[in-house]
Amino acid sequence: MLNLQAFTLTRVGRKILAQGQTGLPIHITRVTAGDGELPPDAVIENMVDLVNPITDLPINGNTIIGDGTTQIDCIVTNKGLAIMLELREVGVFAVDNDDGQETLYAYSTTDLPDFIPAGGGVNAVDVLLSIITVIKQAENIIVNVADGYGFATAAQLKGHASKLEDHVSKSICSEEGVHGLRYFDKLLQVFDGQGWVTASVSGPSEPPNPDNLTLPAGPLIINGIEGVTSINGIELPLDIVGTEPVWLEVTET
Repeated sequence: MLNLQAFTLTRVGRKILAQGQTGLPIHITRVTAGDGELPPDAVIENMVDLVNPITDLPINGNTIIGDGTTQIDCIVTNKGLAIMLELREVGVFAVDNDDGQETLYAYSTTDLPDFIPAGGGVNAVDVLLSIITVIKQAENIIVNVADGYGFATAAQLKGHASKLEDHVSKSICSEEGVHGLRYFDKLLQVFDGQGWVTASVSGPSEPPNPDNLTLPAGPLIINGIEGVTSINGIELPLDIVGTEPVWLEVTET
């Protein structure tokens, strides 16, 4: 898919790169594809736009690699494409901190274009394209990620699956707790957003009776506690028992 040459920074792109080394942001605004052919005498460093821009490629995410480069993942799609695109050039756009104007940051082209069919037909195209561009030691990187799109690589899915397994393996009866609730060191505690708050329960030396909890006054979040039917003697509605997170305002009586 799209045998692009290495991306070359434009003159203004190098200026933005230098700004980034001083702490100013390198703000990547968009990635654009076109069908223009670069003239033999063209100087990429002097370019401010593609030869013939056609469509923006939605940005899916950004990863700072750590070797002075960043990887911008964008989506080559034919959604909204009125006619077939002979894709042979791609540009990365960023904001010049001096005047706040968007300009061409880096550019690449290819002698082997890809042909993207028009949208709305039987051939739907959604392909992840990873672009490597230079940021050197800049730490303040802002990238405009598109809404309504979402691609995940196999490595990302594996990472999410690992986190899910770790979450499932946790127990309320542990120091970490689960869903903002834990029974630890013979104390029932609720996480209030800042720390663990101890709730008063009958029989402190034994696990609490889940049918009736007594909690301290204040806002608390209860996340799907199986078997809890009442709090502070007030019966809970059946539609929130053991389901989604529920905000409760507990008052003293």
